[in-house]
Amino acid sequence: MKSKNLPACIRSDGDCNDPLFHPRAWLYYTHGTNPGVWHRQQCELMAQARDAGYEVVSCTGDVKPKQGVWYHRLSKPGLSAMRRAVRKGQVDVVIVTRLSQLSGRKHKLEKLLRFLRRHDVTVHTTQCQLGYDLYRHGLDGLL
Repeated sequence: MKSKNLPACIRSDGDCNDPLFHPRAWLYYTHGTNPGVWHRQQCELMAQARDAGYEVVSCTGDVKPKQGVWYHRLSKPGLSAMRRAVRKGQVDVVIVTRLSQLSGRKHKLEKLLRFLRRHDVTVHTTQCQLGYDLYRHGLDGLL
């Protein structure tokens, strides 16, 4: 049982001899082809995750879809790796800048969020509040 008054990295149900619990976080982002931009995005997500007390398991990114090119039919290896880690129980939190990084399509985003909820994985957004981001995508009643 977790207390709402304690930070996420401190267990409330263990005794004093238990080690601190650091939720395992997977950082995911989409990026363009400029290596300077995606490296900066990765560093920003990593810093925010560590400041919040998360243990970073992995950080993956996929290329943004370009205008006029049918990238949505291609597999996203970073997202696929994250899904595999979630299935194996290696992830507690997925950190993204905003939900549109996971998917730009409402039905795919809803399917992914249900998948994460089914595996007891929470989503943390860094650019805006999660509730507002869900509302923006029309999924405010989902979580």
